[in-house]
Amino acid sequence: MPGMTEILLIGGLLIFFFGASRLPALMRSLGEARHEFKRGRQGLEDKDAEVLEPPKPS
Repeated sequence: MPGMTEILLIGGLLIFFFGASRLPALMRSLGEARHEFKRGRQGLEDKDAEVLEPPKPS
């Protein structure tokens, strides 16, 4: 787990490379990508559960 110094260093580098005006848009797109990745992973886990689930007796 990164400490406060590492977080500040990474934040400073982000501002340096992308500029303060583009940083909110960059963070928003990263958040959306993370959300989409989680949704896709959950979909795969649900599909695996359906395939591995034994058939129900009738």
